Amino acid sequence: MAVVVVTPHPIVSGFQAKKMAVFFGDEDQIFADYPSAAKFRELLVAALEGAGVPYEEVRGLDFFCENDRCPIVTEAGDFLLFDGSHISTNISAAVADRVAKAIIKVEQTAQIRPASQ
Repeated sequence: MAVVVVTPHPIVSGFQAKKMAVFFGDEDQIFADYPSAAKFRELLVAALEGAGVPYEEVRGLDFFCENDRCPIVTEAGDFLLFDGSHISTNISAAVADRVAKAIIKVEQTAQIRPASQ
């Protein structure tokens, strides 16, 4: 099951959440809520920046879940997925650690709601 971390961001009209929110769902559910991969990528970049990971360290990164399935594609054609269990090794250990900690913190504290609400 995918875990997608997003933050409130000006590009998303009507998006209501606290500092961060976590959406759980499979690819079909995620696409139904946010059909645009580009918009998804912007949301994820905003979430990572909110977690203290600079944009320069975010763009073009690979993130994979255990089954390597995700609808989000970066400019470099890489797939993005957050499930807190694995971050690919093409990023520095420090960045991977910050992202993993941010994901865990969000999973523990965020309100969980459908993206469409």
